[in-house]
Amino acid sequence: MAEHGSNQSPGDAPKALPTPETLAAAAALDIFDADGKKVKFGSLFEDQSTKSLIVVFIRHFFCGACHAYVESISSTSQTAFEEPNTKVAVIGCGDYAAIKPYRETSLAQSPSSSSFTFYTDPTRTLFHTLGMTYCNLDGTPTGQPTPAYLGPLGFMRRLGQALWRGPVKNPSMIGKHGNEKQNGGEFVFGPGMECRFASRMRHTEDHVPVEELLQAAGVHVH
Repeated sequence: MAEHGSNQSPGDAPKALPTPETLAAAAALDIFDADGKKVKFGSLFEDQSTKSLIVVFIRHFFCGACHAYVESISSTSQTAFEEPNTKVAVIGCGDYAAIKPYRETSLAQSPSSSSFTFYTDPTRTLFHTLGMTYCNLDGTPTGQPTPAYLGPLGFMRRLGQALWRGPVKNPSMIGKHGNEKQNGGEFVFGPGMECRFASRMRHTEDHVPVEELLQAAGVHVH
């Protein structure tokens, strides 16, 4: 069964935009970069020079589905991100020490790695403030198609990949990867203190289609 916090109930629209008050509260919160330095969340997008900031909240640093999602976004060409002046921030909920190995594996074959930055919110306060209060281990509901970003691999092979990239390859990160029940979501911020798109995961494979997210940010894949 899913657990829900006070900010969001099962009947709430997962794509509802945060109110100005919620956005201001979220912008004031601290997250951490790969060196463990505190960064105000709002500083990522309050600068008017960046037209769009795509923010992907992953479930945890060992999640194979989230890893596949970040890889899918990062397969987009650098030019496609540069034309609309768009950046991408990926935010997990584990220890900051897990960021560097996660970045290395998720962007290993990316042509647009310079457009990506990585952070973490270990208290999950930012997650919950923005309405990502669904905490469960549910997969894609029966009768619904497997999301395209997961590719053709079956569940067991995806699980094997996740184990290899995560605890097998980085055993020192065990216990530092974040809460395994926390679901994430996707947002598009900017220019300035504005949120133009929101989608909150209700289960472990509920990332919004990559094409929909890129379109919301004005990124056109040729």
